[in-house]
Amino acid sequence: MPHLVFDLNVSPPDDARARFGEAVARRFGEIMDTGTDHVAVLVRAHSRGSLTLGLAKDPARGVALASVDLRLGRTKEQERRLSLALIEELGRSF
Repeated sequence: MPHLVFDLNVSPPDDARARFGEAVARRFGEIMDTGTDHVAVLVRAHSRGSLTLGLAKDPARGVALASVDLRLGRTKEQERRLSLALIEELGRSF
C-alpha cells in the first residue's frame, strides 16, 4: 500500500486536508497507472517553528516535507513526475 505523509508547519482546516488527500491520491493513480483505493495520505500539522528547511525560498509561506513509500519497479520518470505533482498540489492547496 502506498503511504504518502506530509508534514506542514501550517495548520490547514480539515476540509482542505481532505481535498488535498483526494487530489494526491488521484495524481498518484494517474502517474503510477494504478487505482486509488489503496493509497493512504496523511497530513500532519506542526507549529510554525517546529519545522524548518534550509532550502525553502520563502519559509514565511510555510514549509512542507513529504515522505512517500513506493513499491519497487517504479521508473525514475514516474518518481520525478510524482515529485513535481506533489509540489504542485502542495502549492495549490496550502
